[in-house]
Amino acid sequence: MSTRYRILHLLPDLVRGGGQVVALELVAHADTSRFEMHVASLRPPDDLRLAFERAGAECFQVSSVTEVLAALALARQIRDRRIDLLHVHSDPDRRVGQLAALLTGTPVVGHLHSPWAHLQPMYSDRAGPLGKASAALKARLRRAVERKVVKHYVAAGAQVAAFHADLVDAPITIANNGV
Repeated sequence: MSTRYRILHLLPDLVRGGGQVVALELVAHADTSRFEMHVASLRPPDDLRLAFERAGAECFQVSSVTEVLAALALARQIRDRRIDLLHVHSDPDRRVGQLAALLTGTPVVGHLHSPWAHLQPMYSDRAGPLGKASAALKARLRRAVERKVVKHYVAAGAQVAAFHADLVDAPITIANNGV
């Protein structure tokens, strides 16, 4: 028998939303002879947990007071479950997941659901010089971690891929969402 790869989809929660529905469809249509699917969320609620389990995924929650502690807990789960690939979908799970991947040496697929520059400095209009400098430093750290662990991106359409093309180093594959 050939190897079954263990794939972990990390989501902010399991509430019906864009990324969660995309992940559920990916889990539901995965070739179970080749892939063992796992789904983790960073916080409650977990309204879609039963749907993910019915689709064949093992589900668990990784929650903590801080993102760093959540990343450490996730790294432990990645090691214990012998995860081969981590698939991240949004900003919160991207930050926690990529740090855990860095700690474990696990390759990451980054799902780009919309044209939104997650690697750019993020701060409010009212941020002062210190706030802007802090945001710029965090953005540089995010980019460094992402460049190290993300091996491939999946973009939800040509427009999304074009938006991110100059912002990322790893290849981007377009996978149009079904209607």
